[in-house]
Amino acid sequence: MISTQQKRVPWSWVIMIAMPAMVLQILEAVSQGALSFTIRKFTNDALTITCIGSSAMLFNFVISPYIAWKSDRIWTRLGRRRPFLILGLIGAAVGLFFIPLAPTLLALILPVMFFSFFFEIAFYGTYDPLINEVVPVPQRGRHGAIKALFHNFGTLYYSIFLIGNFDFFFAGTPFKGEHIIYWVAAVLCLMMVLHFTFNFRETYVAPPATKQRFTPWGFARDLFGEHQWRMVYLLVFIQISLQAGLANLGPLMVTEQFGLSKQVMGMISVPMNISKIFISLPLAGFLADRVDRMKMLLFGVIGSTLYPIAYWLFVHLIAHGHPTYWQIVFFEIYNGFVDVMANIALAALFFDFIPRQRMGTIFAGMTFARGFMRLFASVGVGVWVKYYSRLFSKPGINDYSSGLLFLFLFGVIGIVLTLYVYRERAKGKIIEYGRLETEAAPEPVEEGMPAVSSAKL
Repeated sequence: MISTQQKRVPWSWVIMIAMPAMVLQILEAVSQGALSFTIRKFTNDALTITCIGSSAMLFNFVISPYIAWKSDRIWTRLGRRRPFLILGLIGAAVGLFFIPLAPTLLALILPVMFFSFFFEIAFYGTYDPLINEVVPVPQRGRHGAIKALFHNFGTLYYSIFLIGNFDFFFAGTPFKGEHIIYWVAAVLCLMMVLHFTFNFRETYVAPPATKQRFTPWGFARDLFGEHQWRMVYLLVFIQISLQAGLANLGPLMVTEQFGLSKQVMGMISVPMNISKIFISLPLAGFLADRVDRMKMLLFGVIGSTLYPIAYWLFVHLIAHGHPTYWQIVFFEIYNGFVDVMANIALAALFFDFIPRQRMGTIFAGMTFARGFMRLFASVGVGVWVKYYSRLFSKPGINDYSSGLLFLFLFGVIGIVLTLYVYRERAKGKIIEYGRLETEAAPEPVEEGMPAVSSAKL
């Protein structure tokens, strides 16, 4: 059984703790891909589509940060992280079941919000703190590569077997591929409930001796009161500058603007993910535990920022608005390579700077920052596309590709912040607590023995 707080863990544990990332990626793909087409049945307004599709990010400001913060301060029979993770997965499954059954746009909003609420609790509340309590610092770089591998398996499964069948009706039934996509995702959530229930054990950590009452001011002070944590949150902005895409408008750019089918759109990511699995991820995993992660991050951020501006120029100056399948694939492979390099470095860097006792609390701040930036990026690209199209496109036509210009500007800010964090670490203003804890840690505790108290939280 997988246990937390060990000085070194078997690689089989690392694989098992990374497995849920496949489900996480499928849920992300469903919420940005399939949900885009579900919403599109009721409206073609770019801003409305991105706002509904980005509803999960609203909960990053309230629910997920509080859950992560609270998980540092409780202990239950299931541990301190898993209860929230299990509850979130069950709730997400319920929301997914009802989304394809909604008859109107108004009726659709309720199950989407329900799914988003519990999805955030599960994967953006306590999953990452649990991961990093299991995987020690010396193994986190390679764990990041393994986790990313499962992310890519999730994308491949979604792209090959799910999204291409969105409009396919099953003979003799009122159901079509749209229903199956959401219901498969719901079943996968329930499978992960069993995984976290029976395959994990959290090593005991005593809650604080003095119970800390939640207050908005105290909560904000815990999250943002120290320079160290604010630097971690800048890393979150950098991560979003890497991951930010066209959100729910991306699938519409490929199908409506470029004129490709959903089946072809689904296959675009296949070569990219294969290249990640066999080239990018092994290389990134090898480098992440052997080179300076900040330098690796800077390389990836610069490369990622060049992607949207190069793609936009190619689409409008060379492809005349209609790139071919293989031209799109080329840009996706390049973007996948540089993003992998940066994200693998980031995955380890985040928790290199956070002591074990503060993982939930600082992850709460990370979740808050991530939610704010994701919402800004997603709604921002929707606003940009809507008003850029009004100015430069024919009436009623959305230029979804114009969002690439917004992403380029976002990436430039990411480069500036990466250089700033790099300088702060060079000056010794950021401490690698995680690495220091691992080097000073005693040998692994025996089964059932209590671990270090967190009374100083």
